[in-house]
Amino acid sequence: MRFFLNDRKLQGSFKAMRHGLKKLNKAIALKCDVLLSRNVRTDVGKKTKREDMRRKGFDDVLLANTQRVKESLRSLEEITKLLDPLWSDGFKRLRFKLYTAEKEAVKKIRKAENK
Repeated sequence: MRFFLNDRKLQGSFKAMRHGLKKLNKAIALKCDVLLSRNVRTDVGKKTKREDMRRKGFDDVLLANTQRVKESLRSLEEITKLLDPLWSDGFKRLRFKLYTAEKEAVKKIRKAENK
């Protein structure tokens, strides 16, 4: 949003979501030591798929990344229902903010790329 579109409003939306996520993650990290459960050496998800290496344009890059974020937010929303309903609600709110920002960003990127 910042470098391709130079769009202050969209850049601010994504930045605010990132800061909201950081705040929620900090609260969770204080309660659960998530980092100690990571095992990079044997992580089954560390290989890059061939299709992840090909992108057709900036909108494709944006959509691939926002899809990952939406899936992650939904997973975090579900797991935190077991820990703290307020955290779960926070992840849900971030997910819906992302839907709105994603739609606006794709429209602007496609317009800029003349798609």
